[in-house]
Amino acid sequence: MGDVDANDDRITLGPCCACGGREHVRNVMMLPFKAPIPGRGWGCLQCGLSMDGAMAVVCDACAETDQEVLYACDGSVKDAGRILISDLHEPHRHDESKHPELTDTSDTDDTSLGAVVDEIDQFIDTANPPPVIFDGFLSWYTEWFDPSDDRCSLCSGLIPEESVPLILFKDVPSSGQTWQARICEPCVPVAMGRLRASRTPPQPGGPQVGSIAIATRTTGVCDIGERGVCYEVYVLGGRPGYSFIFESGRYDGFSPDEIGLMLTITSDVCASVRDYQFTNVTVLERDFRRGVFAEAFR
Repeated sequence: MGDVDANDDRITLGPCCACGGREHVRNVMMLPFKAPIPGRGWGCLQCGLSMDGAMAVVCDACAETDQEVLYACDGSVKDAGRILISDLHEPHRHDESKHPELTDTSDTDDTSLGAVVDEIDQFIDTANPPPVIFDGFLSWYTEWFDPSDDRCSLCSGLIPEESVPLILFKDVPSSGQTWQARICEPCVPVAMGRLRASRTPPQPGGPQVGSIAIATRTTGVCDIGERGVCYEVYVLGGRPGYSFIFESGRYDGFSPDEIGLMLTITSDVCASVRDYQFTNVTVLERDFRRGVFAEAFR
């Protein structure tokens, strides 16, 4: 359950799923069952768990006294509908085999996202952490964020009020806190590409920034025969990932296995892109419109 500002009366999420009250309902819980409406709940990019998990909201009083939660949200947490938890039967759980941070890693060099967050946690005042912590990949909210300044944890851009961001939660055992990351819709492919790459063993001789690729099949980000150029090489969890932008302006991250299935890496390296420094997708899209990658597509 996420920590919130107990003095912020602007937050209200409908009736409490424990007592039914409507005051100070601003604590969100993830339930281990699938929600009635797919795609409106919680999920996990790291293990590929779909965004179908049921959620519940409770008021401050019920959260503080650990009251039994009887109902789940019938849709997203912004919806007023409620359904009995006893009517939810299909499990919704993480694939622990893809969560190395949940196992004993004392004898390994664990650089997964979970380990990075735990390492950062050792160097902050856990009683009074800063409101936002950057772990090298995402910016995590350590306290309730201001809804009027709802920013993407990857690109830092404002998330439109009418959109539904991807929400990630990270429990920090050493402090008893739960941090939250929010990813805008345009950044979801980038985040998923990086996390998929984190589960793929490294391969030598991979692409470099500026490497030209040809798509060998049509996918959601490229058409067969379409040219692309690598704009970022990164390591996540000790494993490589490669980000490509294509002639159409679509982009995504690829693991080595995905490159083998979807792309042919040519021997050409675009000199004007070789030193490109990726910062965020907002700048990437602007640079594409400005023609920064145009030479790679000739």
